[in-house]
Amino acid sequence: MQNSFMRKKEYIIHIDLEEKQDLYDEFNWQILNDKLANYIDKQISKSRFSDKIIIEIKAGFMRNNEKEKMRNCIIAHYQDVLTEMYVYNKASWFKKVLLLLIGIFFLIVANNLKDDVTTVFVELINIAGWVAVWEVVYNMLFTDNEHKFKSKRASQLIKADVKFV
Repeated sequence: MQNSFMRKKEYIIHIDLEEKQDLYDEFNWQILNDKLANYIDKQISKSRFSDKIIIEIKAGFMRNNEKEKMRNCIIAHYQDVLTEMYVYNKASWFKKVLLLLIGIFFLIVANNLKDDVTTVFVELINIAGWVAVWEVVYNMLFTDNEHKFKSKRASQLIKADVKFV
């Protein structure tokens, strides 16, 4: 017997489509419409990460083969979002390591020069080192969490059940 706290709750996103143009991008019928993607993003933001996501689409004009194409279009859109996040995180990691090394280098130089050079120059190098280190810390504490959040939401939508009513 499963505990009621362990059961996943369902979160349903309702979509009413009047015509095909509401679903696809106006220039490419293989890409999800930006307005629809934004609507889905806003709706899922009201759910919890533990919820089972169901996307219910009301589109009486669609045939079965079009429904499968639409389901694949939604999943492909969020797979692209996830891929974009992966590429960004990979590039961001390299930038953070480089910035941290530069910051540490400036701090070491400032520490070694404090007796030989004027204090203003040493302080400027010291400040530049701490700014570089702080930028890395800030990105790790705040920016990375935002991207992890978006990645989790995209993963949730990739796994969502797309139903037609």
